Amino acid sequence: MAIQGKAPSSLLELKKLIDSVDDGEGSLEWQWLTYIYDTLTARKTYHKKQQLKRKLMFQVASEHLSEDELQSIDKQAEDIVDKQLQVEEEGQ
Repeated sequence: MAIQGKAPSSLLELKKLIDSVDDGEGSLEWQWLTYIYDTLTARKTYHKKQQLKRKLMFQVASEHLSEDELQSIDKQAEDIVDKQLQVEEEGQ
């Protein structure tokens, strides 16, 4: 079962929930909530780094490549994404 949609609350709210169930003994619920929080925080950090990396790469590419070269790279990227989406759809 895949979960889709927006998170029911912010990571800050999840952290408050974790703190509220902390009995000092490391219950199973607390461990799972902590694991989820750590995983989501790492994922958020990863995505922020990737966005910054993409932005910097685009900036450098636009400074050093001609307009034709940029359009060629953009077309190649679109083709790769289209192929990847097609493979994912066929796999479902």
